[in-house]
Amino acid sequence: MAAMAEAGAGQGSGQRGGGSRTMRAAVLHGHGQPPEYGRHPVPRRAAGQALIRVSAAPVNPLDLLLASGTSYFGAPTLPYVPGTQGVGAPK
Repeated sequence: MAAMAEAGAGQGSGQRGGGSRTMRAAVLHGHGQPPEYGRHPVPRRAAGQALIRVSAAPVNPLDLLLASGTSYFGAPTLPYVPGTQGVGAPK
């Protein structure tokens, strides 16, 4: 599975002042709660994974089910960034 991130052009897309890289994301802080939209750390690429610059990502029914915390997959670890689908290019 590939780590997915979208670094906004000019907004935290690189390191600023020695800080870590960030991406724009919908972040869920509580199951069944609406997501908060803002900056989130870019995931680190692990061995065998690719980092993708996402240009579009829908919030689909599977994302909503996972976010509810009632999925048969189990509740995701919080904070949770929905994103079971996305369109982008390798970084």
